[in-house]
Order: sequence, then C-alpha cells, then structure tokens
Amino acid sequence: MGTVWTIASTDTEDRVELRLVEGPPRTLVASLTREEHERLRLVLRPVEDAVLRNEFSRPQLASICQDAIGRDPFKQERTVPEEPSLWSDVVPVAGGTIAATGHHAWWWRLAGGAVVAYGLYGLARRAWRRLRKR
Repeated sequence: MGTVWTIASTDTEDRVELRLVEGPPRTLVASLTREEHERLRLVLRPVEDAVLRNEFSRPQLASICQDAIGRDPFKQERTVPEEPSLWSDVVPVAGGTIAATGHHAWWWRLAGGAVVAYGLYGLARRAWRRLRKR
C-alpha cells in the first residue's frame, strides 16, 4: 500500500488489520478478511492520493469501501486518556496540611482537613490503579 497505511496480522490467520495513520485526526482501523483486503487494496489508491494532497475525505473512504466490499469497516482507534500529574494529588495534601495545622478559625482548619482528605483519596486511588495494572 503506501506510507499512509499500515498492515498487521491479527490473532486469526484469515484476518488482517489495516490502519490509516495519516489524514484523519485520529487513526482509522479496519479488521478485514484476507479477500476483503485484496479487493480493497486495488481501490484504495485514490484515498492514499487524497491524503498525500491533504484532501482526505471520510465519506469518500466510506463510499469506496461500501462499493468494494459492501460495508465500511473503518472505525476510529480508541485512545487511552492521559493520567493526571502526580502533583494534582500532592499539592492538595501539602496545602491542606498547611491550612489545617495553622492558628486559624475552626472552619478554616476544617476546610484544610477536607482538602487533605481529598488529596489523600487521589493518592490512594492512583496507588490502587497502579497495583491493579501489575
């Protein structure tokens, strides 16, 4: 195919995974049988040319696939959301500790304690997720 496509084998021998890595904002992925891939390989050249000219069209890709194999197999690849920085949990603990231990009004110390509790909850949640990934 070209530089805008990547092809990978899947777990089953009769299927391949075709990825359109350039053109759309997010990578498009299609799981195809080998014969569907052979039929599409011949007609996807206009899509590749459009991507190289910076004129990619998702509806054009869908109609080409619909005409060639009878369905549109391309779906957007799922992305994993980024985990927030560790500082987003450490700063509330530090700031809340300062507020809770000073010589302030009782409501100020109570609010500081709540902020500390929120920060500790975030740290515990982060540690739990990390342990579950192992």
